[in-house]
Amino acid sequence: MLIARPSRRRPSHFRRRRGGSRQRGFTLTELLITLFVVAEILVAASLLFDVHNELARVQTNVANMQQSLRGAQRDMVAKVRMAGRGGVPAQLPTGPSGGQPISRGVAVSVTNNVGANVRIVPADTETAVVPGTDILRVRGIFENPIYQVVSTALGASASLTLLPDDESPATATSGTLQINNPSPTGVPQDLEALAPLGVTPNPNLQRALMLVSPLDDTIYAVVPITNIASVRSAVTGQLTQVTLTFATTSGTHNTSFRTLFTSSGNLPNNLTGVAFAGLLEEHVYYVREVRAIPGDATSELTPKLSRAELFPGTNVPLSVERGKIDVADNVIDFQVALGFNSSLQGYFDQSQLEQLVITETADGQNDDWLYNSTADADSSSPWVGPWAPVPGTPMPELNYVRLSTLARTDRRDFQYISPPIGAIEDRVYGESATPGSDAERRDRMFRRRLLQTVVDLRNL
Repeated sequence: MLIARPSRRRPSHFRRRRGGSRQRGFTLTELLITLFVVAEILVAASLLFDVHNELARVQTNVANMQQSLRGAQRDMVAKVRMAGRGGVPAQLPTGPSGGQPISRGVAVSVTNNVGANVRIVPADTETAVVPGTDILRVRGIFENPIYQVVSTALGASASLTLLPDDESPATATSGTLQINNPSPTGVPQDLEALAPLGVTPNPNLQRALMLVSPLDDTIYAVVPITNIASVRSAVTGQLTQVTLTFATTSGTHNTSFRTLFTSSGNLPNNLTGVAFAGLLEEHVYYVREVRAIPGDATSELTPKLSRAELFPGTNVPLSVERGKIDVADNVIDFQVALGFNSSLQGYFDQSQLEQLVITETADGQNDDWLYNSTADADSSSPWVGPWAPVPGTPMPELNYVRLSTLARTDRRDFQYISPPIGAIEDRVYGESATPGSDAERRDRMFRRRLLQTVVDLRNL
């Protein structure tokens, strides 16, 4: 009897398929191609990132440079527009003293294209001026109030006392001036600027006090303050009276102050009263020579536009810090041009001022602007005296100041060459399209911008 045994054959789905297709992995060639493609994509992405990163860096540097220019112009324009505030004239009646050019006025003074080794404060090496740039000085009562002393032009002022002879300003050697709060017309006057609270010694001692006559604002004097006394209200604690003692023949800066006004005696003969008074200020703008390595004259120049606050007519700062107040970084040039009502293009007298035209020619020559051309000579007519009243040869009258500041980025772009500069006002650069030397090439790897502003002098 035959017994059937169960079959040991595996189910068909367990059987190995012979000769059929098999699943395969990537070959080495395929992997290499894939890696190559991925590498190319990464390289392209990296290059794109570098381009965007470089573009962002350049844009940031340019933005910082433009902000620096705007900050520099904003600071200067605010002061220049107020030049002469408080009664400071553009020029002395006889013109500049000491044979200086007309650009060395009282309210506005320009030193054009300075030479080497010029310092704002001779004893301070940190106030060295970059050669070839201009120095601008403006004077006026800027930051402090103009105080009313009397409200009438008749007779002498009881607020003004002159010593030793109260009736002779020409021979007075000292005096006192009393300023009250409120003013004679009842307007509140903040006297704190004259007597700073809790400060000893008073920083206003030896400051320039400007005294303006009630008869005519052309009658004025600038004298040093030698003592300050004040009275405060027992109720409010506010200053109600300040008495300033001043000198006319002594004082630390008296000789320099006397160059800012005209008088045959110690004071103008008609200065028997004072209508207005205030602290006269002088602000000086210049490009300060700063080095990447302080004290190393061979290291790279990193100049700054700076402002110095000086005792008027001197080279002495109000304090060490006030001799070098940095306004803007990386300003490499500062040029000033002055617009006059002059006889070169036809002088306009007082009856023609509504039609006043300040003319500028294409090449800057023989026009009403001084220092806008290399042909300008401040030692020739009409910029030097003697002057005579109209219809003779009148003294040019200053109306406008043009400020030109050239700044650069704080880093070089080694793939960039800045466009050439021919001239800025009367300073010639003479650059060509292609730098002529390695030094010039390095200088022109910085991106540069020029900003010019014309300021109308409102107080002159």
